[in-house]
Amino acid sequence: MNIILALADDRSLVESLRAALPKSDLLLIESSVSDALRRLISVRPDAILLDDARHLGLDALHQLITAAP
Repeated sequence: MNIILALADDRSLVESLRAALPKSDLLLIESSVSDALRRLISVRPDAILLDDARHLGLDALHQLITAAP
C-alpha cells in the first residue's frame, strides 16, 4: 500500500488521480498548504503531489520541502 498526499484544489485532477490509482493505495487530498502540513505530522506519505494552481506556487513547494520527512 502506498500513501499519496495530494495538495490540489482542482476536483477533476483529484478524481483522475483517484481513478488511476490502485484500490490498495491511500490517496489523501488537501486543498491548502496548512492542511497538508498538518497531515504531514501524522502521516508519512510515499509521494506528495503538488498542483500547479496559482494560489500554491513556489512558497507551497518550499514549505512542503522543509516539513516533509
